[in-house]
Amino acid sequence: MAYVEGSNESPFKGDFEDYADMRLRDFYVGSTLTTRLSSRHELQLRASYSDHQTRQEWVACFPQAAYLPEMFSLWQANPNYANAIAAGQIPSGGTSADDLLAARAIVAIRGLGSAAFQPLCAMANQNLNESRFDVELQDTYITSEQLRFVTGVGLRHQRAQSQTFLGGAASNSLYRLFGNVEYKPSRLLTLNIGAHAEHDPIVGWSLAPRGGANLHISPNQTLRVAVSRGLRTPDLAEQHANFTYAGPVVSPGFDSNRMVRFFQSAKSPGNMRNEELISTEVGYLATAPAWGLSVDMKIFEDRLRHLISEVVTVAGFTPTNNNSTTLRGAELQAATSWSPDWSGFLNYAYLDNVDATTFWERTQYSRHSGSLGVAHSIGGGWRWSLAYYGASGNGDGESRYGRTDLTIGRRFLSACCNAEFGLTLRRLDNTVTTYILSGPTLESSLDSRFQTLAWLRASF
Repeated sequence: MAYVEGSNESPFKGDFEDYADMRLRDFYVGSTLTTRLSSRHELQLRASYSDHQTRQEWVACFPQAAYLPEMFSLWQANPNYANAIAAGQIPSGGTSADDLLAARAIVAIRGLGSAAFQPLCAMANQNLNESRFDVELQDTYITSEQLRFVTGVGLRHQRAQSQTFLGGAASNSLYRLFGNVEYKPSRLLTLNIGAHAEHDPIVGWSLAPRGGANLHISPNQTLRVAVSRGLRTPDLAEQHANFTYAGPVVSPGFDSNRMVRFFQSAKSPGNMRNEELISTEVGYLATAPAWGLSVDMKIFEDRLRHLISEVVTVAGFTPTNNNSTTLRGAELQAATSWSPDWSGFLNYAYLDNVDATTFWERTQYSRHSGSLGVAHSIGGGWRWSLAYYGASGNGDGESRYGRTDLTIGRRFLSACCNAEFGLTLRRLDNTVTTYILSGPTLESSLDSRFQTLAWLRASF
């Protein structure tokens, strides 16, 4: 069971509004029941429920013309026409129906007179409630040392409620079946074949199979190969969005019971299909017990297809499944404990992003990333560690990131309880990390007020 409450600071400030911080509340409860029917047969029942609540309300002050119902109707028919009128231009090139709606909007704006360009302040919000219930039954059966099965069924029900994002409420129920067979024809070879089938009311049935083989070269060395197909079902916003901003007027001198609606709106086409990932991996795992060393390395290729990459906003809501990219790379993970008091780790990843069909699939990407660290137990429960984490930041508009962490702590053990205290010092390579905010020509950054930070931690 878990409960979290807090806030996310909002750095965004526009010409007509200043976004408020986002207040968050998360609740989660889950349970697992395992029953051993025999030494070779086990049943496991898992159930969980989570609830996520977001509250973000602020005052938006736009020209009164932006709240006209005629502008709202025009936007739904032809957003370019509405944007042209909002910019003080006469639109053209649309249908006769668009021209008629534009004429009505222009008449309504002229009817307001000079007040059309005076600000009208109203409450806006991005409030959202989301909940998810998940239950799964899994059966594990071992027929022999060479053959074992895992099968199961599951149900997930999701519900979301938001007048801004959904125009009310939306829900979805997904059913799944899964199974895996592990077969060891000899002590040198282990084979795995499995699949995950899922049913969504809109997408229908979909299948995600996986096959893998492990070749045990020696007791301390294993070579593995795996091929799999993964799927991501579109979420409720992508399938059911009905995006509008509406709220009560708060400008002095106006009717406080009056509700207004901003002219921009968006609605999902509702026919999105699953995103698809075809993954191929070749890996090598080795251990050297005498050195306390373990090494895991792999090369891989991930082909992502039918991606929904477009950023969803009220001013530009056009999700499609037309995007794709391919990720190729290699990863290395190594850990060692060369004495009871000394240990260390090394992680490195190389990633190449090729054939991306859209700008968005070239963001948040680093060709080189990794970490390196060492830890030492001094005695008397005292321990220190030093580590460096870095990423080259090769995504469009992205800068490199690096930090060094030094932690000194002590653990106290007693018959009744355990406690641990620690002091961490962190130094950032740069106080500003740049990333893409909302388009190829618009960048933003995360700013740290201090290059060196420190904090205390205690756990009981």
